[in-house]
Amino acid sequence: MMQRLSTVFLFLLCVLFANDAYPKEAKTNGTVIKVFDGDSFLVKSGRRTIEIRMDSVDAPEYSQSYGQFCKAGLAAKILNREIRFRQTDTDRYGRIVAVVYLENRNINREIVSDGCAWAYRKYLRDNQLIGLEQQARRNKKALWSDKKPIPPWLYRKGN
Repeated sequence: MMQRLSTVFLFLLCVLFANDAYPKEAKTNGTVIKVFDGDSFLVKSGRRTIEIRMDSVDAPEYSQSYGQFCKAGLAAKILNREIRFRQTDTDRYGRIVAVVYLENRNINREIVSDGCAWAYRKYLRDNQLIGLEQQARRNKKALWSDKKPIPPWLYRKGN
């Protein structure tokens, strides 16, 4: 009986510490110190510098049509600003994948609505992004003003 209780206790401790080591749903604050492109940036949070890749969106690469425009748009929104982010994953490059908030604004949704990102269907967690993308397409906002915009995931394969 005592051995069974010890095993259960040990199991519960492992679960507790495993959740602390990787808090997928943790909300963190920080100041954006650098914007790399339309969907990734650096945040200073306490003593840590964290690279963020925005969840469920894919913006044009910097060298693509509208890449510089969309980078500038994201920078205008968040650079040197205090943001909140909710981690949803870690990508293969070790970046935190996150939903980003500025005050009460969901920045992931804003960049899609602005016509500066696709709803990244391969990794989609927020179905509202599809409707926002369709509306931006209808209104020919930013990258949707191109006759045949090339999705970044296809552009990356070719370069």
